[in-house]
Amino acid sequence: MRKKIFSLIIVTLLTTCIFSTAYGMESGTTVKVTLPTFKVTLNDEIVDNSFSEYPLIVYKNITYFPMTYSGCRFLGLETFWKDNLTGLSIEKTGVTAAYCPYNTVTKNNTSYNATTVEFPVNINGKAVDNTKEIYPLLIFRNITYFPLTWNFGVDEFGWEYNFNKKDGLVIHSDNIKLEQKPLPEPISLYEDGSSKNNVTVTKNNLYFEGNSGHIMTAPLDDLSKVKMVHQLPIWPYGDGSTYVNSGLYVENGTAYLSYHAGSSLMGTDFLYKLNDDGAITRIKSSRYTVKTFKDTIIRYFTGPAPWPGNLYLKTGDDEWKLIGNPNYLYGWSWETDESGSGGSGSEDSFLVGDDLYILAFDLETKN
Repeated sequence: MRKKIFSLIIVTLLTTCIFSTAYGMESGTTVKVTLPTFKVTLNDEIVDNSFSEYPLIVYKNITYFPMTYSGCRFLGLETFWKDNLTGLSIEKTGVTAAYCPYNTVTKNNTSYNATTVEFPVNINGKAVDNTKEIYPLLIFRNITYFPLTWNFGVDEFGWEYNFNKKDGLVIHSDNIKLEQKPLPEPISLYEDGSSKNNVTVTKNNLYFEGNSGHIMTAPLDDLSKVKMVHQLPIWPYGDGSTYVNSGLYVENGTAYLSYHAGSSLMGTDFLYKLNDDGAITRIKSSRYTVKTFKDTIIRYFTGPAPWPGNLYLKTGDDEWKLIGNPNYLYGWSWETDESGSGGSGSEDSFLVGDDLYILAFDLETKN
């Protein structure tokens, strides 16, 4: 399996600011709202309400939070909008996104008009009757705003928040927080000058492809400590300065490097395990498909001219051992018709408990 991400964030995940979605155009009673005169901090990010397109607002002395796409996901919520008939659904899922301030160059006024919500709203599967709410949901700049009452903020969203004169309003959610950092060195480029974006992270380390085919690593707590762990080979069909395409990915908390060297037919597939202590272990250097399930590794040949009895298993530091029926060709999608037999290798294999599920073809019985 090959995975890519396109910018570094400290979690295996990447995210960018996504422009907000307007949740509903139907609205009701017009009310007057003001901008907060106190400091607001969300997950340690100070909110600039003066220059935010979607600032927090205050109504009836209660602070209201804008349910923007990125704002919700920054605090662990997912929002779903279909139409005015179905309305808005909000669920606490623990989703994570980077902070997006929605800053503008125009300074906000101190007060505005907002309107009450009239379309359906569901929170964690429960309908909200806005006509009975003391602090109703509001629409401001085409965005739904929720009052930060105990019922919504704590019971439904699971946020922790407090207020005092010194710190103002401070909100913390329990979802994972993302931290964005620049790469310590320039990332590798394709021949057309575009970035390869060959980057991945584990719990402790950053891995990326740098210049001249170097696979680099650095600890997340000090990205200045960069070192090379592997040199990629030259691509045989290039001008001598192009390196093979590789893939960096994380599986079960461990980083892996994969690439194909040589011709497409007769070349070799390589797979390396990259340990956070700097050690690198070659797992595969053949046309085998290798799948890792925690401490268990299986491999089976998927190159040209396959043979039966091609399934092997390795647990921990033990040696590889042959498993399965020696008459079976494993890991292949095989077809037999009037014109003959043929097939192709497959990466579909799954370990459920002690049972391995994998495609197999009996070459003796032709089944």
